[in-house]
Amino acid sequence: MKKVISCLLILGLLSGTDVKGQEVTSLSSQFKKRPIYKSAKDSIELANLLVAMRKFSIERPGDQRLADSLYNFYDSLIRLAVIGYRNVYKATVTYFTYDSLQFKTDKSQITHVSIVSKKLKKLPADLLACENLKELEIVNCNLRKIQSELNALKNLKKITVLNNRSRKHLKLGKNNQVTRLSIHGDNPASVPTSYKRFTELEKLDLSENGLTKFSNGARKNKKLKELSLKHNLISLKENNIKPHQTLESLNLQFNKIAYVPSSIRNAPNLKKLTFNYNLITDVTPKIKRLKKLENISFYRNLLTVLPEGIYGIHSLQMIDLFYNQLTKLEEQVAEWTNLQILYISHNQLSSLPESISKLDSLKEIHAYNNLLTELPSSLCRITNLKVLRVNVNLLDELPACFTSLTALEELDLSDNNIHRFPTGISNFKNLKILVVAPNPWENTEDVKNTTQLARKRGAIVHD
Repeated sequence: MKKVISCLLILGLLSGTDVKGQEVTSLSSQFKKRPIYKSAKDSIELANLLVAMRKFSIERPGDQRLADSLYNFYDSLIRLAVIGYRNVYKATVTYFTYDSLQFKTDKSQITHVSIVSKKLKKLPADLLACENLKELEIVNCNLRKIQSELNALKNLKKITVLNNRSRKHLKLGKNNQVTRLSIHGDNPASVPTSYKRFTELEKLDLSENGLTKFSNGARKNKKLKELSLKHNLISLKENNIKPHQTLESLNLQFNKIAYVPSSIRNAPNLKKLTFNYNLITDVTPKIKRLKKLENISFYRNLLTVLPEGIYGIHSLQMIDLFYNQLTKLEEQVAEWTNLQILYISHNQLSSLPESISKLDSLKEIHAYNNLLTELPSSLCRITNLKVLRVNVNLLDELPACFTSLTALEELDLSDNNIHRFPTGISNFKNLKILVVAPNPWENTEDVKNTTQLARKRGAIVHD
């Protein structure tokens, strides 16, 4: 997701995203994380700040510096004001309620049903009359089993269980129809221990369950592609990830992981791996055995050095290292021959490696909010580069060859100490975003001419 729209994404804080589009809360139409404030005053201050953010996103849609400033202020304020969260579960308003079924003579047209019942221990038999049912939602229940009779509903593809209060693990009857199963609640004792009887299961979401260990219950599901364990209490200290041969996406963000252990190699077909918002300081070298991994994210962790094994993942197309404590990237980045997007902002980097020029597929570099004092001249050889954001650094000058980056669509040089503006930027005909201020430009007339030309071409310019 491009930083160009980050100021709009700030508003995503209302719907679960931060300035870069990363998830910060787990919100949906089915359950909400309600913050618990220290005081009513704190609640009012946060509400007023969000109003200001809305206004800002409309009035200054391309101002990256202010967008980051607002988000960082919001982030610090919410850390002080919010002492915890509580989940509130409710039925999806667009679903047909089970209580209304008895008044419906023809149930064949009902495709989405929500059952809300504290007394519910098993699914009612008259659900089978909804022969075209596609999605079933069970909320605030005491469910013990999902019966195999449900297999008769040939169109039923998704089941969601919210806040199951049963003290026993939910049992799943045989089913070869359901492809998506989501279970969320505050009671880990009710989460199933096995999912193998749901033979067609492709996506399993066990977010928000208070789980302390990696759930291996779906390891025998031969069609499982996505597993989400975000917003739990998993540390991976047990190093207990069992073989998941078909898994392509694993989401472990918002857990308690400090070290990524060797058992991560037991998901050899992973394409996407997400560790955002953990406590990670190191990663097993064996992670390089994930030969098909395309997307890996360590957003907001505690990395001071990029682990050796990460350089060995040659299949990477995107790596997200935002908000860590990295001081250096090694020349081994050249091994990322398929890399298209490099997110390294909000670290402590003083330079970029010369070997970055070998990344022929690289299209985006997001390296703002670092300590960069120079850009390598080799950067100019990345002819496909479309996005370069190096604002809020310590740059004094740009490489003499900088004007060869004619494919650039987004360029942010703001908040540096650059004196000479490269006049050749006026030839960047593809520019959609250009941010150049503040900098102590000496050739201000060149800056003015370039920015005016960019505006005429339809670019958003901040000078």
